[in-house]
Amino acid sequence: MSSKSQEDEESISLEEHDSPEGHFCNIPQNAPKVNLPMYLRKMIRDLYVANENLKEKLEYKEGQILSIQESHEEILQLEINKRLRKEAIHKRDMEKLPWEKGIIARIFESFSSSRQDKHVATFEKILKGFAFCVNMEEEKWIWYNWSQRLWAKTSSRGMIPLLYKTVSGIAERAESIDLKPKFSKKLYKDTYLLDIISFLRAPLADTNGVELKLNTAANIIPVKDGKVFDFTEAKLRDRTRLDYLSYYWSNHKIFPVNLESLALQKESLPQENIVDVFFSSNNITITKNATDKVPTAPLHREFCKWCEEKNYASVNARRFTEIMKNKDIEKKRYQDGFYWIGVKSKILLG
Repeated sequence: MSSKSQEDEESISLEEHDSPEGHFCNIPQNAPKVNLPMYLRKMIRDLYVANENLKEKLEYKEGQILSIQESHEEILQLEINKRLRKEAIHKRDMEKLPWEKGIIARIFESFSSSRQDKHVATFEKILKGFAFCVNMEEEKWIWYNWSQRLWAKTSSRGMIPLLYKTVSGIAERAESIDLKPKFSKKLYKDTYLLDIISFLRAPLADTNGVELKLNTAANIIPVKDGKVFDFTEAKLRDRTRLDYLSYYWSNHKIFPVNLESLALQKESLPQENIVDVFFSSNNITITKNATDKVPTAPLHREFCKWCEEKNYASVNARRFTEIMKNKDIEKKRYQDGFYWIGVKSKILLG
């Protein structure tokens, strides 16, 4: 066999490999024929196979990387959502009213006791973050007025309505879960609550400098209706306790919170409980003694006056009479008018 025929057998024409499986590059149809030696043909085939393997490996790696990135993004999003939920729960807890904090059963048990140390410890727990003693010697306090959403300054005596409202709020919570609160009668007496406030001066001292934080935020402007304009978020939002504000703007005027009064909406105890509180914290008591009596109309006027002072919602004369009769207090008519029998007053009712 001639050398020329051997070369033909050992060579290959690229034109013969025009199928997708056979050729290794895109060759124009009008390209000239090129016969390749066997060793080049084998080299090209090996390169092609290596290239295909490399492409498969790269695609696999890209898929792995994409999967890892997606997993990482999912984990990151879950973590962000978890933090946002935690922040929302924390903010909601921080804005809870004093009597909404803690386990009601423990507070109920404490206030049902007559022990002063239990009362002090419970008030300390539920008022923490809502009231601070800024000067123990002069008995000066600041507390958060949740009705106006502003911080207020007051004296120890000015703290009494806050404690009253806390006790009544806890009683309402107890009622809502079918507990019948029978709190110690001491908790409704001003002199006793004043002693409690005196004991609270040290544990509720303003060690975090809350007084110095008041009205120092530069990115918010307090306005009426319990709102602030927040420049950070460029929107109007509710004022919160942690804004540390003691005033708001309206019609180019500054309106500070009432410094010496609770200024709350009249959200009271159930009506029967209000009457119980009245008799337990006043100079008027139910004795069930037939020799004790007080005139009905002046007693109701004294009750309404007391409710106004304590910021409780009073009840009308008809409802007051129903409550008294439910307590088995007899109403009797004399020549000079109607009297309640079994009720004694240390003060003159007129």
